[in-house]
This record gives sequence, C-alpha cells and structure tokens, in this order.
Amino acid sequence: MKSNQKLSILFWLFKAKATKDGKAPIYVRITIDGLDDEISLGKKVHPDDWCNQTKKVTASGMEAKLINIATDQACNSLTSQFMVLQSQFECIMPTMLRNVFKGKPVEDKDDTCKQGVKKQQTLLQACLTRTSAKRLRLCFKFR
Repeated sequence: MKSNQKLSILFWLFKAKATKDGKAPIYVRITIDGLDDEISLGKKVHPDDWCNQTKKVTASGMEAKLINIATDQACNSLTSQFMVLQSQFECIMPTMLRNVFKGKPVEDKDDTCKQGVKKQQTLLQACLTRTSAKRLRLCFKFR
C-alpha cells in the first residue's frame, strides 16, 4: 500500500526524571502527521554532556560513544520499520511504530483507537472557528 505519511524522530532528555547523580534518560519522540508517541531509549546522560542541536552526547569516552551509537541505531531502526509498516498499512499511527520497535504486536487496539480519535479531533478543530473549537475541547474533556 502506498502511504504519504511523514515521519519525524526527535531525541530529547527527560530532565524531570533525572537521577540523584544528575543523569537524565534519553527519550525518542516519534511524530507521524502531527500525532506523537514517546519511547525511552534506556540510556541516561548528564544534561551538560548533551548537545540539543545535534542530539548527541558531546563528552568523550566509551560510554558517550556507545550512547551515540545507540541513538543512531534507534533512528535507523525506526526509519526502516516505518517503511515496512508503510508497505503493509494504509494509515500508520505512532503507537504502531512504537510497538514494532519494542517487539510487541503491531496493533494494540486500545492505543490505535485513542490515537485515531485524537487525529479526528485535531482535524475537526482545524476546520472550526476559535470559539467552536474551544467548545469542542470542553465536550471531549467531560466525556
């Protein structure tokens, strides 16, 4: 199947989850057509050693090199798995890619349905006036 969806991969430090020694976990944000999901890479780094421009560890040493290799491998793996999913499905949700990356079944029906509803809300809000969109958000909030 042909799909024209756009994949964006962003590595970032989750500083709120920093350990006592100051190291923060590295997370991967997968965004597909405005919908996103996050995955922990399972690696931690000190924020002073992280470059926000390049999304790499700037410190020297074997641990820093291994973390940079892990981020490169994760990016390559996510990209190739996204291409495989594009050949199998018409519409790919970030949860589907996350599940494949983690070795789980492609579709977790609860997550996929929630993301589908979220995508429909986003599209509907884009078509409405500002006041109508605000009312719509309130309706979904109290459901």
